[in-house]
Amino acid sequence: MLIQNGFRKDSHMKQRFYFGAEKGADYELDVVPFGGVTAPGEKIYWPPEESPMMSVKGFASVLKDCVDVVVDNAFSFKIPSAPAFFVLKFDAWLDRHLLNDKDAKDMSFILANYYLHEITSPAHLEVLDVLPDPFEPFVAGAYMIAKDIIPLLGKDVLHSYVSDIEDELARGEQSQLLTQSMGPEYGYDIVRDAWTMIANVFKTAAME
Repeated sequence: MLIQNGFRKDSHMKQRFYFGAEKGADYELDVVPFGGVTAPGEKIYWPPEESPMMSVKGFASVLKDCVDVVVDNAFSFKIPSAPAFFVLKFDAWLDRHLLNDKDAKDMSFILANYYLHEITSPAHLEVLDVLPDPFEPFVAGAYMIAKDIIPLLGKDVLHSYVSDIEDELARGEQSQLLTQSMGPEYGYDIVRDAWTMIANVFKTAAME
């Protein structure tokens, strides 16, 4: 259906399509199938070689929190909210963190900016009372986005994510999640506290 509506398939990347001019396409689109084609364990295997494998654990939940966007009156697609995008990025990190640190860096960018973006939200006025001194915006962002993610996910998925995060926290400075998430303004201790906060918020919600 995409090709019939003016999209072109990438010759190498199975999920990649282009829309627009034949050379230098105006739009680049990655398509990830899920739902009825999902294999046990909430994974997909790209045909015909059934490779690569990709987790789609949070994809159905993310559809609850997307904005519909129409491009050039030609086609429409959904853009996930920041919490929904964070879920997608975490799933991507679980799949490919041995290959690169892009997904961890993207998640850290969201955490570093989420506090200032959401501080006026009535849902997060308690953040100043919840976090210990000294106040750290990066950790505050982790608390706030974890709270916003909870309505998107079922308890089984929350339990799964808690297990994944706690496994990484147990590795300490050997954790790829923690080391890949570090940046010039947020070192190991801040990153560890942020992911500990996310795990604790998820765990509390999963047990309620």
